[in-house]
Amino acid sequence: DVKLMILAWKLNAEQQGYFTRGEWCNGLEDMRVDSAPLLLAKLDSYEKELWGNTRSPKFKDFYKFAFRFSRTAGQKTLEIDTVKALLPIVTPEGHPHVEGLLGYLEATPSVRGFNEDQWSSFLLFSHEVSTDFSNFDENGAWPSVLDEFVEWGKK
Repeated sequence: DVKLMILAWKLNAEQQGYFTRGEWCNGLEDMRVDSAPLLLAKLDSYEKELWGNTRSPKFKDFYKFAFRFSRTAGQKTLEIDTVKALLPIVTPEGHPHVEGLLGYLEATPSVRGFNEDQWSSFLLFSHEVSTDFSNFDENGAWPSVLDEFVEWGKK
């Protein structure tokens, strides 16, 4: 659920499945939350704010946090199954290219993971490249996995 990821982001959580007392107390204080109903209302508000502008610095920060938070300790990449599960959670429904990329990843078992550059580049790609790929610059500086996605998507 995106709200749990938003909560982890707002608490500046370091570890999946566990919030330290300091993260919890400091995070709730920063959010000005003192009850469960208020916390749920704040999380709803943050979700609407993030989904309302996926080009905003806040959304970009949240999106990058989701990558870092979801990595296995000591790893620099997200395993592809994690990418496939996480991407629909941290982007609003209907976000450009998400469904297409997920289809490409399902059809391409040779793609085994995403590094942070590929993850971040996908967000930029989703904002800049039209869904029919008509404005895709083959000479652009996209990661090769996105070049291959476009080639696959044009078929």
